[in-house]
Amino acid sequence: MGANIQLEKQLRVELAGLEELVEAERKRMREAGDKAAVAIIMKAATDSVQKGEEEIEKATSKAEALLATKFESQADPLKAIETTVKDLEELIKSTNETLEKVIKPKIDEIPATAQGPFVEARRSLFN
Repeated sequence: MGANIQLEKQLRVELAGLEELVEAERKRMREAGDKAAVAIIMKAATDSVQKGEEEIEKATSKAEALLATKFESQADPLKAIETTVKDLEELIKSTNETLEKVIKPKIDEIPATAQGPFVEARRSLFN
């Protein structure tokens, strides 16, 4: 009977060790899934920002070109100014829409209790 008790103790120790290994693997898999999800969120945000930067560059180049020539090449300088202002206002609107429709919904997908990569993503997108 003493051998049985010793065997049971050894079995409990081994099962506890196995459970620790299983839990460690679950955690590793969860973290890998979180990292993959964050990578998708960050790519969407980065792509949106890059598109916005390209639009800003185009608009500012156009505005700078008009300023450099002091509107001399324009038949109607006031019309050119109005058009440039309108383009810049549309750019602001587009940027705000991208923020509201693309970036914020992705952030809202992150649970408030999220940890690890999700917290890093939230920080990098809002700082």
